Amino acid sequence: MCRECDELTRRDFLKGALVGGTALGMGLFDRSPLLAAGSNLKFSTWHPPMSREVRTVWTPMMEEVKKRSAGQLNYTMYAGGALGKGPEHFDIVSKGMSDLGYFTATWTAGRFPLTDVLSLAVWVNGKDVAADIGNAVYHRALKDEFKNVKVLELNGCIQSFIWTKKPVAKMADLKGMKLRSPG
Repeated sequence: MCRECDELTRRDFLKGALVGGTALGMGLFDRSPLLAAGSNLKFSTWHPPMSREVRTVWTPMMEEVKKRSAGQLNYTMYAGGALGKGPEHFDIVSKGMSDLGYFTATWTAGRFPLTDVLSLAVWVNGKDVAADIGNAVYHRALKDEFKNVKVLELNGCIQSFIWTKKPVAKMADLKGMKLRSPG
């Protein structure tokens, strides 16, 4: 793991972000005036409302923001693409329809060309390691692609595999099969 990754753990980053009144997402810090007490934050994601991500990440995160602000910051969760489709979520936040949000950069082919390096086929020993690598690379080389928003965290994905009903033992077995991937 890189030196920068050792210095800042994901848990420490999230604690700091939550203490600051926000969390994973983008946009909030580029707005003025600052949010007043009693503000309602809008969080948007394409994940379905009952998905694992909404239930175990986004909702608990926003509840923590509410708790740490002593109820001065509340939120509305716009899940399931309520404000737009997956590829539209960067613009949903950057144009102010939502204060915070989650988007998948590879769904907007060519828009974030440097960031696409994070989607290359590599073996990574766990999602947390992938996130650490992504955040270190972001600070070194990718941040200029996101000048109009405040990126608070990058999500890392573990390696992907090909899942089929038909057995695949060699490359030739893939011939004629339709494959799906983000981006």
